[in-house]
Amino acid sequence: MGKGHRRRTVERVLNTDTVYPHDLLEVLLFRACPRVDMFNCATRLLDKFGSMEGVLSASKEELIAIDGVGENIALYLMNLGLALKRVHGASSFGVARCTAEFVNLVKMQARSFEEDSMYMYAVDMDGRVRMIISFTKEERTRAEIIRKVVCSNAYGVYVLRNNGGDISSEKEFELVDIVQRACNCVAVRVYDYCIVLNDEIYSLFVNDKITGDRR
Repeated sequence: MGKGHRRRTVERVLNTDTVYPHDLLEVLLFRACPRVDMFNCATRLLDKFGSMEGVLSASKEELIAIDGVGENIALYLMNLGLALKRVHGASSFGVARCTAEFVNLVKMQARSFEEDSMYMYAVDMDGRVRMIISFTKEERTRAEIIRKVVCSNAYGVYVLRNNGGDISSEKEFELVDIVQRACNCVAVRVYDYCIVLNDEIYSLFVNDKITGDRR
C-alpha cells in the first residue's frame, strides 16, 4: 500500500454517499501519521472497540494498548472524539441492537437532516452499523433500494425519514411498502421505519414515539 491506496481511500470518503467506518478511521489516522500505513491499525482499533463511536470514546490507556497506537495517536483520537461531541453532539457509527439503541445513536444527527431526506442504517448480525445509505427522491424505487442494500451487505436495516413530520400520510406508507418489498427480495430485515418530528423520533410501524425501553 502506498500513495495510491491513500488517495483512493480519501476519494471514497469524500465522493461517495456511503462510507465504511474502516475507510473513515483510516483517513483520520492518515492525518495523525502522514508517512505510515494505517490500514492494520484502523482494523485493530475497530476490532477492539467495535465502532467509530467506541474508538473515539476510548481512554488513552485503552488506545495505547492497541498495537501501532502510541501516545500521540491516542491523544489525537481522544481530542477528535471530544470535539465531535461538543460541536455536533453526535457519533458517526455505533451499535443498534434494538430500536431504542438506534434512536440514541441518531437522535442528535436527525436534527440537522434536511426535509424530505431518507437514510438507511445498514447493520450486521450484531447490530453494528456498517454503512449509512442516503436516498435521493429519484432513488426511492424498488430497484435502486435493492441495489444499494445489496452493496451494503446488510443483515438488517433501520430507516430514518424526515418528511416534514407527517407520520400518517398515504404516500409515506407507500414508501414503507416499497422499502419492505425491496428488502424482502434480498432477505434483509427492516427493523424499523422512523420519522423525525419536532426533535423526537416516531415509529411508523406502530405510529408512536420511541421511548428508551422500546425493544
